[in-house]
Amino acid sequence: MTKYILIISFLIILSCKKNSNDNKESDYPILADNEGMLKEPEINQISNFLGKYDLLQDKGRLDEFSSMIISYTIEVKKDSIFFSGQGYKTNFRDLCSSKVDGDTLKLYYKLTIEGDEYNKVVDESLVRLYKKNNEFYVKSPVITSTTWEENVEIKIEKIE
Repeated sequence: MTKYILIISFLIILSCKKNSNDNKESDYPILADNEGMLKEPEINQISNFLGKYDLLQDKGRLDEFSSMIISYTIEVKKDSIFFSGQGYKTNFRDLCSSKVDGDTLKLYYKLTIEGDEYNKVVDESLVRLYKKNNEFYVKSPVITSTTWEENVEIKIEKIE
C-alpha cells in the first residue's frame, strides 16, 4: 500500500512540474506576425510604449461588505505584449499582438495565457494606448469607465 502511495505522489509531482513550464511568457513572441501586426520597421515605434502600465478602478460598492474593484495591467516588452485584468467579474491574462497607428499602440487578442477567454470574441482592438500631455491614456471596449461606459478615454499610470 505504501508503495502505491509513493508512486502516486511521484506522478503528481511530475505532472505539477510539467504544468508549471507550460505557457511561459517567453514562449510567446509576437513581433514576427504575418497578419499586418508589428513588423521590423515598427520596432522603433514600439519603444515609445515599452514598460508596464497599471489602472486600478473602484466601481463602487456591491453591498455593505464588498466593493467592485478591478485592476488592469499592460506590459509592453520588446518581444511580447500582455494585457491582464483581475477583480470583480474579471480574470484574464492575454498575449496580444499589436499595431502602431500614428501615436497609438493598438493591442489585439492573440491568446489567453491564464484565466477566462473574455477577450477572444472582441473583433476590434482590445486596447488603444496613447500619450497625451505627458500622460498615458487607454480607450477600450474591455476597460470601462467607473460608470461602465466603453471606449472612453481613461488615464493609466506607467509604473515601469
